[in-house]
Amino acid sequence: PLSGMVTTDFTQTATVAEGHNWHVHAQTIDEAGNVSDAAHLGPFRIDRTPPGRYIRTASISGTSDFNVEWGGMDALSGLDYFNVQYRNVTAGDTSWTDWRMGTSSYSAMFSGVAGTTYAFRVQSVDVVGNASTWTSEARTQVGKHVTVTVRDTAGNPISGAEVFHNDNLV
Repeated sequence: PLSGMVTTDFTQTATVAEGHNWHVHAQTIDEAGNVSDAAHLGPFRIDRTPPGRYIRTASISGTSDFNVEWGGMDALSGLDYFNVQYRNVTAGDTSWTDWRMGTSSYSAMFSGVAGTTYAFRVQSVDVVGNASTWTSEARTQVGKHVTVTVRDTAGNPISGAEVFHNDNLV
């Protein structure tokens, strides 16, 4: 402060609703009664609501590399980033491993091991720092590569034979 200046701290608490624009206007009055010009600050928008989130994977993958997708929504401040974790269910892992933390991407390829089931979960964070809870886990089972050879009754391989499982061409 300047010499001879008196400063005073002032705090005003107010309950304001979420999702609306709010402004702060302030004026000062000195001991002589002089009134300052008003200072106008804002708009400010209140957002205390965590964003939504989801995660998707194929329940079964025929290859070791498969896509994991996630996303979310936030109607007030907007999405900022996602945290994605996985765990190896087959190995009995109970703790989660950070995979894509602080990412703004909505998908990534995961490289797994044949015969292994993986679980994934995501958390979203909005622009003002509200974090969602983690999603329920989404699981993908990485299939083992199976070679099928169709043979005739004499044991000779049949070229061009089609193999079906549950009415689906394998």
